[in-house]
Amino acid sequence: MSNKSPLATILKIETNSPFPDEIHYKIQFKGCPLNCIWCNSPALKSKKIEIVPNETICVHCMACVSDCPTTGIINLNNQIHIQSNYCIGCMSCVEICPRGALKPIGKKVSIISLLNQLLPKKPSNDQNKKKLQVTLSGGEILSQSTFILALLKQLKEHFFFTICETTGYAKPDDFKKLLSYTDLLHFSLAHYNSQKHFEMTGVSNEIILRNLSTALYTHKNITICIPIVQMVNDDLEDAKKFADLLTRLGANRIKVKYFKKCGFETYLPLLPSDITTSQAHQKILTYIETLKKEGLEYSF
Repeated sequence: MSNKSPLATILKIETNSPFPDEIHYKIQFKGCPLNCIWCNSPALKSKKIEIVPNETICVHCMACVSDCPTTGIINLNNQIHIQSNYCIGCMSCVEICPRGALKPIGKKVSIISLLNQLLPKKPSNDQNKKKLQVTLSGGEILSQSTFILALLKQLKEHFFFTICETTGYAKPDDFKKLLSYTDLLHFSLAHYNSQKHFEMTGVSNEIILRNLSTALYTHKNITICIPIVQMVNDDLEDAKKFADLLTRLGANRIKVKYFKKCGFETYLPLLPSDITTSQAHQKILTYIETLKKEGLEYSF
């Protein structure tokens, strides 16, 4: 692979191996064109590396300001101020800070550097037998489509079982290529109605439903994830219309996640154990039973 291979911005890589015969990685990619009202991961919104200052330990030496090749960081009333529109993520300010008062959110990676982290070093016979799994998550992974598709191709050549999480908000050609490299697809659908979807996410659902239809027609291993947001899409009528749309498209497996409204613009995700003690417990169960009656298998 040449030095001109694409780069991507990721938030982090997690390792989770719940079974002794497998190694499971999860890579979180930064960047998402949606602005979901329930999202509690603002760090994943931008594809850029973001610099966060810690004013508590900053000594205001302004070395970072002097060293910045752009005006990404400036002196404003003897306080450092990050101008994200001008920051190019070069890490110069982070490296020169004598107190470590600047923290980068995200990092640039190449496909080669990722594979070096994912593939076992000098694998033993036991490691050779282990099943390698990787989940590509976001953000929206196809907001960095060139990298994602090239990475998936490499992962399949190294015999990874690939799991992709997506909103489906992507160019149809890119989405079809994604399907060809994906073993298990988690597809998030916020609303069946285009206008309501726009109100919830900032984008309409036309291209999303088109890609979902393609996925259900060509790919059998799909789980559709529905964020049930309190006072937004949690009515029984919403459940019926979701069920009608999904069964018509050929879906059979869904996963639901409930978000409780906490304040004017804040939503809190509830775990299954939280739901049993929630005031909305019966309403959620009725919602899910409506989906189940239409032959949709569900999980939390």
